[in-house]
Amino acid sequence: MELTAIIDIEILQKIQDGFSDAFELPAIIYDINGKPITKASRFTEFCKFVRSTPKGNENCEKFDALLINEVKNNKTPTIRKGCALKNIITVTIPIIINKQHYANFGIGQAIEDDFDYEEIKKYAAEINVQEDELLKAAKTLIPINKSLLSKSIKFLTVVAEQISILGYQNLQKNELSQKQIEAQKQIKKLSTAVEQSANTIVITDIKGNIEYVNPKFTELTAYTADEVMGKNPRILKSGIHPKEYYEEMWQTITAGKIWKGEFCNKTKQGVLYWEQVVITPITDENNNIINFLGIKEDITERKKAEETLRLSNRILEASANHISVIGKDFTYKYVNNAYTKAHGLVANKIVGTHVDELLGKQIFEDTVKPLLSKCFAGEEIQYESWFPFKKIGQRFMLVKYLPLLSENGDIDSLVVISEDISERKKAEQALLIERDNLKKIFEAMEDGPISKF
Repeated sequence: MELTAIIDIEILQKIQDGFSDAFELPAIIYDINGKPITKASRFTEFCKFVRSTPKGNENCEKFDALLINEVKNNKTPTIRKGCALKNIITVTIPIIINKQHYANFGIGQAIEDDFDYEEIKKYAAEINVQEDELLKAAKTLIPINKSLLSKSIKFLTVVAEQISILGYQNLQKNELSQKQIEAQKQIKKLSTAVEQSANTIVITDIKGNIEYVNPKFTELTAYTADEVMGKNPRILKSGIHPKEYYEEMWQTITAGKIWKGEFCNKTKQGVLYWEQVVITPITDENNNIINFLGIKEDITERKKAEETLRLSNRILEASANHISVIGKDFTYKYVNNAYTKAHGLVANKIVGTHVDELLGKQIFEDTVKPLLSKCFAGEEIQYESWFPFKKIGQRFMLVKYLPLLSENGDIDSLVVISEDISERKKAEQALLIERDNLKKIFEAMEDGPISKF
């Protein structure tokens, strides 16, 4: 982060100009790599003249690099002589904010003693300029004595410290502002999430009176937020649950605990619906309950599906037909009550076992397995055959195999529905026998004495 991101550059410029005017010394603020941050104050013609020459500029950059490196390493006020001429003084005070070195406050182009004209002559030759031009420029350097130098350094150190304090305060403000911005973003996200939630959100006060409902509440109940504001959620009661159910819920949440359960409520029009509910107490910094938050999911369709499933199970269990579900490994996944009674076993003794364990290996291999395999290939099968049952003996069964599709559309199991038609089979056989007997009688009558009359 740059210094100007913490302190406005106009403030830095005013501080620098004020110091420069007060002590009549050239000054500048530059970053830790030597790049100027402010505009130079009271810079002399000498510096401009020397830096206008290739060699002079090269010498100045070398001097600056050594000084900058020294300040980077030490992070303390640094005084150096010898920029171009041996008596020129340069002072650098680091600006450190929250233990981080951000910039430097520099003063220079001041000369402590009289000129050494021989030195000026040699330096003019070194940077390839006229002696009189360099001397003229040198006369713009600021004379300074040790007392003034000491005072200016002390004052500049205080100024740098004040800049550091101001920078730290601004950093704190920036951090606080950033935290506030982030907090506002989070609040906006949470607000959006609540407003757009597929679940009903209800917030009440400690008495249970509604303070907030989200749009899903209105969509589900047909009550607007204005209609329910300040009212108790009991306006939704359907009368399905006993009084004790609500009392247990209230005792739980007022004790500071989370309550989970289900409600059968009714809409504004009186239509019943089911919700799965989680109610959480909201506490302050002293752990006092200040609100209750209810998050409710509409489970009406799930309840209907569960009821349909229960009804289907009751029908299956009440059916006189033998019903089972068989997996691709030819093991039982489900058997109904009629199936268990026929085999004289409970369901958990059948489910998970192989079909051949109940029907026998020969019947399984010769009859059942080939037809099951066809069904797993997608074909519906119907046939009649005799089967042995442990409890009821040999029975003649009308059997249907129906493929069951998984969520992926694959056949992963099949339903077997077997109807006991033994009595019908026996009746058919009896009729056949009776018909055969009658046929024989008629045939005998045709060949006997009566036929000759």
